[in-house]
Amino acid sequence: MAFDWREYLTLARWLQANTPPGMSREGALRCAIGRAYYAAFGYAIEYATAYLEFVPRHDADDHGRLRAHLKQKRRQKVSEALDRLRQWRNDCDYAGVYPGDLEATLTNALSEADYVIAALPPPAAPLPS
Repeated sequence: MAFDWREYLTLARWLQANTPPGMSREGALRCAIGRAYYAAFGYAIEYATAYLEFVPRHDADDHGRLRAHLKQKRRQKVSEALDRLRQWRNDCDYAGVYPGDLEATLTNALSEADYVIAALPPPAAPLPS
């Protein structure tokens, strides 16, 4: 059974409300933003592979390739949401000083991840005949 990428959103929301012992609030927020991105990315890549003919290479280029593929398949807003999430995640992972408000960014990241998942619903099962 495939991993349910939405579990990362559950963890991100938990980190929004809680700071684990021995961890700074900043560290918890940065981690939560990263989990929001990977929840959306993991869900979107599995969706695109199953329903939109995306062929992942399982390398770092898949992040950009997926966004380009989604644009080609008329999922422009989903692609843009993933790009925003990726930028926030990169800022969290690589910037020594975060260039913004982490609390607000996390709220936005959770909203964007929710949007990506909601905008890519699996096709409805055919009605029994």
